[in-house]
Amino acid sequence: GNITAHGEEGHLYDATNAAYSALVLSLLQGTDVRIANRYRGDGGLGMFSPEGFYYKPAYAFLAFQRLLQTPQRLAATGPWTDNYSALAGRDEAGKTVQGLISNYTSNYSDFDLVINDLLWGADQPYHYQRYLLDETHNLTLVASADVPAGSTRFTAALQMPTPSVQLIRLFIPAGEPLPRIQVHADRTLDAIRPLLYGLNHRYLYGGYDVWDAAAQQVHPQVITRSLQIGFPSTRFPGGTASSTYHWTNGIGPPEARPSGIAGFDGAPVGNEYGFDEQMLYMEQVGATSNVVVNFGTGTAQEAAAWVAYANGTVTDTTLIGRDRLGVDWGTVGQWAARREANQSRLGMTPHPYGIEYWEVGNELYGDWEYTWTHDPIKYAAGGTAWQQDQRLVK
Repeated sequence: GNITAHGEEGHLYDATNAAYSALVLSLLQGTDVRIANRYRGDGGLGMFSPEGFYYKPAYAFLAFQRLLQTPQRLAATGPWTDNYSALAGRDEAGKTVQGLISNYTSNYSDFDLVINDLLWGADQPYHYQRYLLDETHNLTLVASADVPAGSTRFTAALQMPTPSVQLIRLFIPAGEPLPRIQVHADRTLDAIRPLLYGLNHRYLYGGYDVWDAAAQQVHPQVITRSLQIGFPSTRFPGGTASSTYHWTNGIGPPEARPSGIAGFDGAPVGNEYGFDEQMLYMEQVGATSNVVVNFGTGTAQEAAAWVAYANGTVTDTTLIGRDRLGVDWGTVGQWAARREANQSRLGMTPHPYGIEYWEVGNELYGDWEYTWTHDPIKYAAGGTAWQQDQRLVK
């Protein structure tokens, strides 16, 4: 899934966007979605400036990184709407409970937070902390106290006008009855899924200032900030950019790569940041990628060759076949051998990338994409005759 940043240009970097990102990504935890990316992927992945300064949405991802320290998701009940959310987790030992709460655009500015059945029991004193993210706070510690023993149930008055996000460790002091959020520390659900907190990343313009073409490396400040945010995955080569992206134009010696075509306006763009550069970046920050194959101007065989390049072994003689344009895409092993050569050029140890998640096209419903799927007549007929084989990519 792809989560579009609220308000586009007007809110890409502010607290409204941070609250929206935290809201949607929290709500996704209760669905069947396996991987998700925040869109958009402008400079610094939409997380930080070229100088390395965090934008507000980056702090929402930092809050989630901290929440992953308590990965066992807990049942939480409340009068949920699509305007505010709560996601809670505990550690395996049951000694830490955290909650991530986002108030995006609800009519409430106060909440009653209840944490029930703390596993350490009524006789155990403990500590609590509360961190705030809004227009004036950057996930700042705003409350901290030692809590004496006495109960396994806690009620806290939580003040958080829109838009804001709070990370709660244990509990907040009690107050007047308010709309109630209850975290049941004794009721576990599935694990909190880190791959739902990915980022959309586009290949254009050196991966939007990620890649230093002169030094043939990722900018050091990008590595530093990426490690601090701790995102688990990025989506490559982007959204609409993928509809005109031919991945083979972005591998091999940079000086030999042809220009690409921008997805929105068809303008020529450089291919200095290709798939191997992307994977070098991901491996340096401990992340992975999900890949969007070209559904607009590509073929099934081109997509299959990309899978072979990413995941294949040099001994695999499986034929990929000839596509509708007459291009013979060779064997899996041939593409694996090219990958290993290109990895060596970048100073990487040759190995399969092991990409697990592949997307077929971007926003196929949209008439801004180079696809036929937004045309209801062509869609019902399965596209034109020469496009039908694209549906075979899995």
